Amino acid sequence: MTSVPGAPQRPQRIRRQSVDGLGFSRTELLTVGILVAGLVLFGYADLHERFDAEHGAWRAGAEDSYVWLFAIVRALPILWCRRHPIVAFAATLAGSAFAGAALASVVGTPLPWSVWPWSPSSQLCVLAALVVAGLEVGRQRSIEMATAYFLLTLFLQSVRPGYSFALSIGSVIGGSALAIGCVELLHDRRDARQALAVQEERTETERTRRTLLEERARIGRELHDVVAHHMSLIAVQAETAPFRITGQSPETEAEFRAISSVTREALNDMRTLLGLLRADSEQAPTAPQPRLADVPALVREAGAEWDASGDLDDVPPLVGLTAYRVVQESLSNARRHARGADVSVRVTRTDEEVRIEVRNEPSPEPPMLGPELDPELGAAAGHGIAGMRERVTLVHGELDAGPTANDGFAVTAVLPLETEA
Repeated sequence: MTSVPGAPQRPQRIRRQSVDGLGFSRTELLTVGILVAGLVLFGYADLHERFDAEHGAWRAGAEDSYVWLFAIVRALPILWCRRHPIVAFAATLAGSAFAGAALASVVGTPLPWSVWPWSPSSQLCVLAALVVAGLEVGRQRSIEMATAYFLLTLFLQSVRPGYSFALSIGSVIGGSALAIGCVELLHDRRDARQALAVQEERTETERTRRTLLEERARIGRELHDVVAHHMSLIAVQAETAPFRITGQSPETEAEFRAISSVTREALNDMRTLLGLLRADSEQAPTAPQPRLADVPALVREAGAEWDASGDLDDVPPLVGLTAYRVVQESLSNARRHARGADVSVRVTRTDEEVRIEVRNEPSPEPPMLGPELDPELGAAAGHGIAGMRERVTLVHGELDAGPTANDGFAVTAVLPLETEA
């Protein structure tokens, strides 16, 4: 049975569905995959141009394979920046340094826009890895990774001087600052999206809880109408008994008066509780509560197929009201979610129980929106299966609702005629 918690539960943290053990969602994997492929292609073009710029340094064949290898080794570790951010960043940094060392050993003189040991494509690979890994490790670790990038540049500058020191250090510092700024912006965007998702989940939880509470309040009001009728009858019979039955002792008359008094007090208490359940702006319904015998008219009005067996009149009021509401909500759901589909309602009454079956075929038309719903059929709309389950459980019955083999939907309720007190 669907339960209503005493307080809204704290939503769980949003989890990403990883793909192939890399930790990325499908959309993220596609984005990172395109980034890595672009870095590989740009890296090949960049290194190819720089190797070929020195006369005699470039020869077709084996050297072309080395350029591809350098381009792939630098960019490929970015795919593991979510699972192993520190290791993946270190691998990208080492691959870029190795590619720079190979380039410097072949090209004798500095090329335009050359920053030892980083070519433009190497710097892009390092900064891209810093951004992707930084999203996982946070600001502090991102700064530490950028510091390692800076210190490695200083070390390699001291090992092989001759390139512009100011240009090298300036590009590293500027690129690192830009990457960390991107990390912060992406962090804020992701946090905002997660906060929105959590808020939407809380809102949906609270909406569900409020809906169930409203349905329970409605059940309470209807139960009051059913029970109040019987209690009023008890009070009237207890008051009139001394006049209808002569020759009673004073003790018996006093007992009847006590029964009448207690019954009226109970009715007053029930009305007080009902006032707490009803909203201030809600008007008390004046129409009598529906019965099982009213179901055929409801089904015909909905245009559904009707089949019944057994006496539908002599049914306890609460069971009849529950049966009516189950059929009403089932027809409402069929109207909303299976518009234009054939719907059948079958009610079978035996000496022990009332069995209700509401089935609809697959819908040939799109679902109907809530505002378009017939108000007569949709009186219980918005409560759904949870509300029906609440009602059926109240009379110790059973409810089964779910899709059928032909993609339709079926609701089956069994309501016992004799329930435990």
